[in-house]
Amino acid sequence: MKTRFSIPEIGRFLRDAYGPFLHLSQLEEGDESQAFSASVDGRDLVVRAASTRDGFDKDRLVASRWPATLAPIVLDILPIGDGWACISDKAPGRTLQSLGTATREIAPAVCAMMDVIAASDISPVTGYGPFSAQGKAGFSSWRDFILSIEGPPQWLVLLEAFDYVAPHGLVHGDFGSNNVLVADGRISAVLDWSEAMTGDPAYDLANLFFWRPWLDCMEAQCSYIEVNEPYRSADAARLLRYQLRIGLQIRAEAQADADTRLVEWATHRCATIAAALNGPQEQGSAHRA
Repeated sequence: MKTRFSIPEIGRFLRDAYGPFLHLSQLEEGDESQAFSASVDGRDLVVRAASTRDGFDKDRLVASRWPATLAPIVLDILPIGDGWACISDKAPGRTLQSLGTATREIAPAVCAMMDVIAASDISPVTGYGPFSAQGKAGFSSWRDFILSIEGPPQWLVLLEAFDYVAPHGLVHGDFGSNNVLVADGRISAVLDWSEAMTGDPAYDLANLFFWRPWLDCMEAQCSYIEVNEPYRSADAARLLRYQLRIGLQIRAEAQADADTRLVEWATHRCATIAAALNGPQEQGSAHRA
């Protein structure tokens, strides 16, 4: 369950942990955590609050092991009320989601950052799929992770009918929108590694294509790729199946949260992707889906 800390509550926490502070304000939230900013001794900080600390521990692991990914350095992870607070330096910039269609101008840098993430050396991490703060993932193969989702049989059979031989790379797991900051025409930070996993880095690209009808920033990035870097989405059969897997996950999470609007949208999105997979030609259909 998502935390609901007020600004006064965060203020009391900051004062107890760090002493006097200035300019406390609430930032745009993520799906799982709240976010606040404040200045302590002239240092701009971000305080995120969540019901569990697991995602924050993964943020710390990624920032320390793969600094090129621009994951913010975690300064502290401390208890707050019934939850946990993660304190890090505040990175400059705005989210891709806040830029909307203007994201197209930064799309080359977004693609370059996906390449940086994909090229990260993940040899210390064992297994496939989401990994723990100790660097252990729970699946023996990428295929096992892909097929570990529940859903309508007619959609699951589409996932099963594929050979998921894939590189063992770093995957952000929720790349784009409000998890990427932009400042001065460059990527200044990649936030929230709670969904990070090891497997096929193309999964992050599929995330952009899955969300393109929902968010203007995703549509802008996908349009840029189709026109300027089409090789990235050339393997339509793979990307469509990754999109379907993402959609089934989103649908399950929305059902658990009783978010009927998102359940309906994700169900329709999965149906569109499944129709593309069932079509006479998968090649090129990743774009249309």
